[in-house]
Amino acid sequence: MRFPIAAALALAILASALPVAAQDLPPIPVISVTPQTGRPGTVFFFTGWESQDPDGWITSFYWTFGDGDFTVGANVTHRYASPGPYTVSLTLSDNEGLNATGWAQLNVTGQNQLPLIESWSPLDHQVTMDPGALQSFSVTATGPDGDPLTYTWRVDGVVMQEVFGVSTSFYTYSPPSSGSHTVWVAVSDGLVDQNQTWEVDVKVAPPPASTSGPSFFPILAAGIVLVLVLIIGGVLLAHRPAAIRVFVPPAAPGAPWCHRCGATLEEAASCPVCGMPRFRG
Repeated sequence: MRFPIAAALALAILASALPVAAQDLPPIPVISVTPQTGRPGTVFFFTGWESQDPDGWITSFYWTFGDGDFTVGANVTHRYASPGPYTVSLTLSDNEGLNATGWAQLNVTGQNQLPLIESWSPLDHQVTMDPGALQSFSVTATGPDGDPLTYTWRVDGVVMQEVFGVSTSFYTYSPPSSGSHTVWVAVSDGLVDQNQTWEVDVKVAPPPASTSGPSFFPILAAGIVLVLVLIIGGVLLAHRPAAIRVFVPPAAPGAPWCHRCGATLEEAASCPVCGMPRFRG
């Protein structure tokens, strides 16, 4: 027996008009932990921001940390007092009142591990530099416990971070003077340090080259001295008394006479004219 076409059409319309119960879907927890491992007292950061709800939205985040402690929030932190493996759980609730729980494992170790300096530059611990040159020093380090690392640079014992205000794995050095200097870096995880040092030998700076050319001062001084000598000599010659010649009648043969001016004088010790002390007869 066939259904009439009209009856089949009526049934189809009735079926489409009936409400269809939608199936609510629970949220999907996603847990991220940083760091993955650490020692007692390490601050672990937990986030559930990557969690999703397929047909609505998440209304609450509830955390348990495996040591009896708990808290709420999308992003939370936690410290463990004792070493050991711990299971962390995150329970989500959505706007439909549905819940879902996810888990993550982490390990808290009982002993702190030293930071590891894996490489450094320059490779040679003895560095030679020219005055005024720049030299870059750097290290590559890791923290086995996942701890954040800080870098403290010192030059001849002076902490350079107090000048620059930053903690970086590299430092550019310009020597203040010639001679021997020490560049030193400490990599710390907050409890212990690992160190790296370089001995820097800065060459002696050459004397600055003269840019004024040859000096004419010695020649000028010699010329001035020569001119002064000539002037003084001319003055002295100008004030020298002229030779005085006295014409007297010829003296009798054998009479004493002055070989300078020709004057004659008997029994005289010096010439009364020019003062010459010697006579010839």
